[in-house]
Amino acid sequence: MSISPVRDADAARAVEYASLFGGIEHTAVSDRETVLAWAEAVSGLIVDVGCGPGQCTGYLAGHHADIEGVDPVPEFIEIARTTYPGVAYWPGPAISASAM
Repeated sequence: MSISPVRDADAARAVEYASLFGGIEHTAVSDRETVLAWAEAVSGLIVDVGCGPGQCTGYLAGHHADIEGVDPVPEFIEIARTTYPGVAYWPGPAISASAM
């Protein structure tokens, strides 16, 4: 099955999505606390597969997690790289994360 139709649909609305949901402030505080507690228990690299506009990746990187993001939508990667500089973001499908 091709991811192209989904990727293309997400790409067409990437800017709109990021403006509505692209910040960590759009998530519940309890969700942030849960994700942060999980990340603090991980040793080694965390890969945020399907990172979208990078809000969780950027949030965890801001808390000193060793984290990178991957997403098949180039527009999301561009937004993530611009919004959260200094964090590594990679374009591509989840399968490419195994090559990291």
